[in-house]
Amino acid sequence: MHGEGSTETKRLYTLAEVVESLTLRASLQDQIDELKRQLTLLSSEIAEFKTLRQHPIAAGPKAILSKKEAAAALSLSASTIDVLISQGMLRVRRQGRRVLVPIAEIERFAKRELAHLWPAKQDGKTTRQLSRRNENAE
Repeated sequence: MHGEGSTETKRLYTLAEVVESLTLRASLQDQIDELKRQLTLLSSEIAEFKTLRQHPIAAGPKAILSKKEAAAALSLSASTIDVLISQGMLRVRRQGRRVLVPIAEIERFAKRELAHLWPAKQDGKTTRQLSRRNENAE
C-alpha cells in the first residue's frame, strides 16, 4: 500500500486506443529503420568521399589537371609542359595563379605526331637550333 492520501488510478485502455498505440509504434519503428538505412548509406558515402579526397588522381577521370598532373599524364617533365604552353602547343586555363590543363587538351596533344616537335639531332645540335643558326646567317 502507498502512503496515506495517495490515490492509485489505473486507467483501462480501449481496444481502439491499444491498436492506435501499436500502429504508432510500428510507424515509428518503420521510420527508425528507414533512418538507420539512410545513415548507413551516408556513412558509406562519407567513407568513399574521404578516400577520394586522399587519392584525387586515383579517384577517376578529372576534367582538368594541374601542370604537374598533366606532365605525369603525358610522361613529360613540368618544364617541358611550360615550353609547350609558351609555344601555344598546349592550351590551358588560368585560375588566378594556377595553370590548369583540360583533359581534352591533353588527349588532343597526345594524338599529335611528335617527331616535328622534337626533331632528331644533327652534329649534336637539334634541327631547330640548326635552322635558327641558318636564319641568323641569312
